[in-house]
Amino acid sequence: ADPRYESGRGFAESYEPDQCSAVTGKLWSETNWASTGVMPPHLMTGVTIHDTWRAMVEVQKMGLAKNVGVCNMNVQLLHELCAGNPFSMPSLLQCESHPYLQQDGLINYCRMQGIQFQAYSPLGYGEFKGDTEISPVLDEVIKEIAAKHSVSAAQVCLRWTNQRGVATMPFTLKENEMVENLNIFDFTLDDNDMQRMQGLDLGHHY
Repeated sequence: ADPRYESGRGFAESYEPDQCSAVTGKLWSETNWASTGVMPPHLMTGVTIHDTWRAMVEVQKMGLAKNVGVCNMNVQLLHELCAGNPFSMPSLLQCESHPYLQQDGLINYCRMQGIQFQAYSPLGYGEFKGDTEISPVLDEVIKEIAAKHSVSAAQVCLRWTNQRGVATMPFTLKENEMVENLNIFDFTLDDNDMQRMQGLDLGHHY
C-alpha cells in the first residue's frame, strides 16, 4: 500500500481512476460495502449496467477501441446485459478460471452467445492465492498427467484451458516460465486426461 494513502487502497490520494471521491465527496475506504454494509453512493447514481455498456459501445464506434468486453460477470448478469443489448454483444468475458474453478456453465453460455471466454489465474495462483490455499499445479492428478506427457503441471493446466476453447494470459516475470507457458502445443490431452481434469472442479475462488 502507498504510505501516502492511509485507507490502504494502494494508491496515492491524488490517483483516483474511478473518481469516486470526486463524485461522492467520500473516499473509497469510507464507502466500501464490505465495511459499511450499505451500497456505495457512486453506485446509487441511477446509471445502469446497460448505460455503462452502451457508452463502451460508443467508444468502439468512435474507433477508440477495437473490441469491448466485460469481466467478472456470472451467467445471470451476463444474460441481463445480452438481453438488453442484442445488437452489441460483448466480444469477450474475462473471469477467474482454472482446474479448481472450471466455470462450465458460464463458458457454455458464452459459446451460445458467441462471446469469447478468457480465463485469468489459469494456474490457480498469483496475487489472489492465500498462503494456505491449495494449488492446481500441486494436484496429484495433474502431476500424473504431466508425467505421462513429460511436461510440467503448469503446461497441463494451460493445455487443458486451450483445449476447452478458452483464451488465457498466464502471468510470470521469469523468462523460463514464459517459454514454458508458450510451449503447450507439442502434446495433446486425450479424452481420459480431459475427464480426469474435469473431476477436479471444486468451485474454488482465489
